[in-house]
Amino acid sequence: MSGADGLACRFGQNLRRVRKRVGISQEELGSRSGLHRTEVGLLERGERVPRIDTLLKLATGLGVRVDSPLLEGIVWEAGTTTTTPGAFAFSTRSDVRDRAAAFRAGQVEEGDADQLVSEGRKELEARTDRALGED
Repeated sequence: MSGADGLACRFGQNLRRVRKRVGISQEELGSRSGLHRTEVGLLERGERVPRIDTLLKLATGLGVRVDSPLLEGIVWEAGTTTTTPGAFAFSTRSDVRDRAAAFRAGQVEEGDADQLVSEGRKELEARTDRALGED
């Protein structure tokens, strides 16, 4: 996965997972968020990337913070030079584990520690969600 397609797909997966965890239908989420149920469906299928106002409406409708769990596993990696643009990256549980092991072995720069801790925290929250009966 990469670019806008990967972003839309990952966001859609996160949105569906959180909506099911909350135990509401697409129609109910649409009503709570001020969106039409078809918009919720398009977002969940990864056919659209939400605008910032839509993201805020969805988070409020679900009763969650915007940064987690809706954006779980989605990161923006800055470009390395003015000619190399940044790109979206999509982390998985194994990515976090591998980076944590590299950090413990002293193979990761200290500046990456904050991001690693943040990703680890998100992974722990995701595991907790799954343990509590999520999909």
